[in-house]
Amino acid sequence: MTGRLLEGVPAAVLVRGADDDVPAARLLAAEFGRDASGQDVVLDRSADLVLVTLLRAWAARAGDAAPPWWRAEQDAVTGAVLPLA
Repeated sequence: MTGRLLEGVPAAVLVRGADDDVPAARLLAAEFGRDASGQDVVLDRSADLVLVTLLRAWAARAGDAAPPWWRAEQDAVTGAVLPLA
């Protein structure tokens, strides 16, 4: 399952500094400069959040070029069933 998921995402995603789609990226960058208790946990969770928000922003821009599994919510049948899972 993971292999198919990773095959659908691009090898690189460009995030511009002025890109408001991924505000969590600024949080992650700021956290790298800190030396505080629990920083490793904050960095791990922030990286997860950045990854998900980057994928959302990428898919929104990709439109029909996004992989079919990403666009499943837009399908009349599949989209209706997904919230039930």
